[in-house]
Amino acid sequence: MPRQRLQFFSYEFDENGNRWLLYFGLAIIGLVIYITLTSKPIDADLIGVWKLESTQTNGMPPHRERSLWVFSQRGILIINDQETRQVGCSVDTSTLPRRVDIDFQLQPNGIYEVDGDTLRVAFSAINMPRPTSFETTWGDLSSVSVFRRLNVDSDLPVDQWQLVLLDEFGPPKTYPKRIEFDRAAEDFVGDLMARMPEQISESAKEGVLSQIAWLDTEVNNGGFHQFFYNFSGELAMETLESLRTIGSVETLGLLEEACNLFPDGKPPKDQAERHRALEQFTLEQHEVLDDLNERYYSRREDVHLLLRTYWEKESR
Repeated sequence: MPRQRLQFFSYEFDENGNRWLLYFGLAIIGLVIYITLTSKPIDADLIGVWKLESTQTNGMPPHRERSLWVFSQRGILIINDQETRQVGCSVDTSTLPRRVDIDFQLQPNGIYEVDGDTLRVAFSAINMPRPTSFETTWGDLSSVSVFRRLNVDSDLPVDQWQLVLLDEFGPPKTYPKRIEFDRAAEDFVGDLMARMPEQISESAKEGVLSQIAWLDTEVNNGGFHQFFYNFSGELAMETLESLRTIGSVETLGLLEEACNLFPDGKPPKDQAERHRALEQFTLEQHEVLDDLNERYYSRREDVHLLLRTYWEKESR
């Protein structure tokens, strides 16, 4: 018995061998029709080129990111120093605030608002409810970004966007590669700190060691902002003196620059007052702290080695 053959448009399909190609083609046609009928155009207010001015995440201080977002009916072209990437985007203008979802970094759900040439976008963390406001607080893991519209042709070739990024932000800052410090000196200081509550009495040298060790711990964990925010910031001025005592130059200079961001160069001793002062920092001041953090992480001066030398000298 001859095998039956089916004809679809100008193509023939063997009923026993290639019928699945027919089904696959029909599925693709159906998918295209579904996307066409259900897709929503990008909000006209979003169309254009936006420069990221600041981002605040999880209630932490705002910071700048070198990024451009180009909205079009094709989605969003995201440009940063690492890459230029096209991502999908869908919006819903029927709600207040308006909703935006993007296919990027764990597919965050968000809201947005456009006020003239300013765009604010709030995104939730993965598996978290969609934000309802453009504020972020500690523990909510959400982010709020502020963009400014640029008068730039949004149809530039993809290979030209890195030049626009460079023109808007300038060249990125570079820092020396981090180096490995003396591990034995670090362990020496860590052992002394571990025994301090029980076996080490309060004296000048214990104070020097404790203050500098806490500076290093806090800055490495959360930057100078964390150092000032926590109890360690109460002794910021004393820590400066301790750094002078052990012969520090580089680390001392970084802490002095950080302290100079406060009125009269003196962080308040009272923690509540210090918190209020930090809350009043401008974006530019936070940028200075970010720069100081990177310079601290890439410094060449080993404070643990200085501390061990100081301790051994004072213990003779």
